[in-house]
Amino acid sequence: MVALAALGLSLASRVYLYPKFIQLEDEQAVRNANIGLELLNNEINIIADRPPHWSYWDDTYQFMLNRNDSFITSNLGVESQLSLQANLVGIYDLKGNKVWSRAVHLETLKSFNLDEYHNGKLPAAHPMLSH
Repeated sequence: MVALAALGLSLASRVYLYPKFIQLEDEQAVRNANIGLELLNNEINIIADRPPHWSYWDDTYQFMLNRNDSFITSNLGVESQLSLQANLVGIYDLKGNKVWSRAVHLETLKSFNLDEYHNGKLPAAHPMLSH
């Protein structure tokens, strides 16, 4: 009798309970992924209008050609970074070589290093080089 009860419980859990737990787990994973995607899309929408304003500048293009220090002082001050609300601002050439970058904590205005962006070159598999 005990063996039959154990067998019945085992079959019931495998046939009914286990699939329900898997279904609940899948639904929770999809819900969490959707929340993450929504947050990421919101962040993209917030910053989407800012980079084109900088990237279309003729001055920026000229800076990439001649590396003129006056461009840095006139355009890349901490105030500009604060207006972008960006902790990291960087300018890289098409091969991933760093021309200029700065990481700043926006509340304290203290600089800090982000290892991947502090080096002189981005890794070849970096998403910013996927162009």
